[in-house]
Amino acid sequence: MIEREELIAIGKFIKAHGLSGELVAELDVDNDVMSQLDMVVLAIDGIFVPFFITSLRPRGTVSSLLMLDGVNDDTAAAALAGQEIFILKRDYDTLVDENDADEQMPIDYFTGYTLMNANNGETVGIITDVDDTTINVLFIVERPDGSIVRVPAVDDLVEIINDDSRVISMYIPGGLLDL
Repeated sequence: MIEREELIAIGKFIKAHGLSGELVAELDVDNDVMSQLDMVVLAIDGIFVPFFITSLRPRGTVSSLLMLDGVNDDTAAAALAGQEIFILKRDYDTLVDENDADEQMPIDYFTGYTLMNANNGETVGIITDVDDTTINVLFIVERPDGSIVRVPAVDDLVEIINDDSRVISMYIPGGLLDL
């Protein structure tokens, strides 16, 4: 079973295109990355389901036309309109050139990481989601006691990111965790 922390959100299906099941996808990744993917993952009834890509046509710089295996008509495609598109983090890691210093990792990549408070070395909790609906992007963090706290996802607050141990250490402003 695919778990949320294994995924990165890379875009959204906007609408069906034509009658053969093609979908318009607005993407946050380059068409070069998309062209190398075999599959995308969609949340269907709360379960992450892989769909194999059978056709991909770039449409400008931020959108593409995709056909997915098993989506063969406009009705099936229309049912996927509005769906968030995910890929596996391991696929993203494989495809993105690690030598490209300008490549910015999607903020959603850090879902599943442990957040540490660099001020005192304590564990804040696990990043379960990212709220990027406003200009101020927030990590949604589940604390060990089950409560939820929102922490600004700001580069200036980050002390270190350890991808091997999946830990982010941040200088969290005093009092923020008490809100």
